[in-house]
Amino acid sequence: MKPSFAAGVRQKVEISSIIAITGDVNYSYVYLANGQCQFHSRTLKWLQDRYPSLLRIHKSYLINLNHVTHYSLSRGRSPHGYVVMENDLKLSVSRRNVELVRELLNKTPGRAQLISVN
Repeated sequence: MKPSFAAGVRQKVEISSIIAITGDVNYSYVYLANGQCQFHSRTLKWLQDRYPSLLRIHKSYLINLNHVTHYSLSRGRSPHGYVVMENDLKLSVSRRNVELVRELLNKTPGRAQLISVN
């Protein structure tokens, strides 16, 4: 377990229990598998460096690929898409990361189901 800081309180969080992390300027929200959402006064960049196994899919989102249930990614002139996490959180994938996310989800065994492809 790695310690996590929230409002001056030190908490231990298993990486496997992190579903996603959303960033909002200098603050972040960590969504956990047990349904909790923790508010952190750390940037997404700091958390990305701390948890390298999480994938940056957008300037505002880090995800744990093991918690993706569905995804929809399109190619073409303007690639875009989104992923749906276990807690029904729907997160956009930036156009620059569409191909990387597609490759990694295709390599991840099991869980994620493709919704649509264009």
